[in-house]
This record gives sequence, C-alpha cells and structure tokens, in this order.
Amino acid sequence: MEVDKAIQLYTIDYYAQETGFISAPHTHDQVELFYFLAGEGIHYIDFLPYPIRQHSVFLVSQHQVHYIQAPAYSHNVGYVITLDPLLLDLFDPDFRQMFGSFTQRPTYYLSDETADLLKAAFQQFDHEIRTNSPKKGFLLKLFTELILTYTFRANQQSSSANLITNKFQEQFQRFTGLLEQNFRQNHSAHYYAEQLSVTAKQLNRTCQKAYNQTTLTLIHQRVSLEAKRLLFYTAEPVKEIAYQLGFQDPAHFTNFFRRHTALSPESFRHQMAQIRK
Repeated sequence: MEVDKAIQLYTIDYYAQETGFISAPHTHDQVELFYFLAGEGIHYIDFLPYPIRQHSVFLVSQHQVHYIQAPAYSHNVGYVITLDPLLLDLFDPDFRQMFGSFTQRPTYYLSDETADLLKAAFQQFDHEIRTNSPKKGFLLKLFTELILTYTFRANQQSSSANLITNKFQEQFQRFTGLLEQNFRQNHSAHYYAEQLSVTAKQLNRTCQKAYNQTTLTLIHQRVSLEAKRLLFYTAEPVKEIAYQLGFQDPAHFTNFFRRHTALSPESFRHQMAQIRK
C-alpha cells in the first residue's frame, strides 16, 4: 500500500449563513477523523446527535452514515483526515478499536493541554502532506498515529466507562467482533455465548459490565442500526432488507423496526429523504 496515497488531509473553514447549514447525509468507504479547533452545531453519526464544540474529535468509520447541522452564523474550523481502512491494520490494535464498533462512542472532547498538542501535530501533518520529500508516507503515518494516541489518552483519562477489567473488556470485544460478522444471520444470545464458549448468563454479565446493556439488547441495536443504514443508502424494497437481515417474514421485520425506532421502515426512509434534500 502506498501510504501517502492512503491518507488525505482537508481543512474545515465554513461559515453558516443566516439560514444555518445541514450537509447531505452520506456514507463512504474510507474512515475519517474530524478535529474541530472551534465550532458549534451537531454532528450526526449513525443517526445519533453529538455536539460540535471547541477541541472536539469525531471518528467516523467505514459505512457509517453522518452529516453536520450548524446553526446560523456559526463558524466551524478544523481538519479532516481520511484513511484507507486497510491502513488501520498497520496501527496499534487499540486504534482500530476506536473506529467502527457501534458500541464505541465516536466523539472525544479534549482538554486545552491535549488540544494544543493535537493542533501542533495537525500543523506538522499539513506541512508534510504538501511536500514531496523522501519518506513522506512514513511521516504521514507517524503523525496520524500521534493524533490517535493523543485522542486515545484523552478518552482513557476522562471516561470512567472504560475502566472495566481486562477480562470483561477482552470478552466484550470478542463478542462485538463476532456480532459484527454474524448479526445478519444470528439474532440469538445463546448462539454468541456458544461461539465464545461461555454460558448465556456469563455473556450477559459481560455485556452489562462493559456496556450496561443485555446481550440481546446489543444484538437488536446492531440489527436496527444496519436496517437504518440500508434504508438510508440503498433503494432496496423493505422486504428485501428484511431478508438480508435474517427476517423470514417482512411483517416481523417491520414490527421489530417500529419497536426500536418508533417509526415504520417507510416512514424512516421518508424522514431521511427530507434531510437529504
């Protein structure tokens, strides 16, 4: 892989007019890191709202749906790094865990001290990406890892939610990895417990310790999220989406979706279409 072509940097410098601003919801094949030096508004990632404010970082993974809503006269300033997802395999495993899991909060709010370090790293990154000097790809990868390290540290220091034992953390990550591979075909908590060689009760305890949710709730959340994504970025009929997600009866899927979103699949698709206009 040519690293210097797998990493791109863009600047954010956008003034919203008197009507405010809503970007078109979209998804893409790259992963992205947003850093706002200053700004306000809401960054919607996988249909959930996260406030934009000074010194905020957002990690958007492959296939996540996201868009930004900024109020009138706001001024958002910062940077966006885009990465080929294959590049994550060259990074520390902890950094890969920061992207992509639906159980991983995608936003980080930095202290002034960490923000100063991050700003300096971005300035070095910006300088290097404009050059054609030897070892350019090596330095771009290094600066990306530096930025992710500062972000990772800030999260570890500020979030008591991450202070779970290694035993629970390791098993929970194995579960979410297995869920990511199998949620379309397997909706049973017992299936995942068997695959992990634990009892359903033990797996349930792990999920509650690590994420304060039951195993079955997490399975349903992942299926519901994928349903939203498919309704958003494909034109597949609802019944085809139901079949893709392991529902033999489309009516069962509609009832499932309504129970988890308070909307029918058709109503959700219509609502997202209005935002995209």
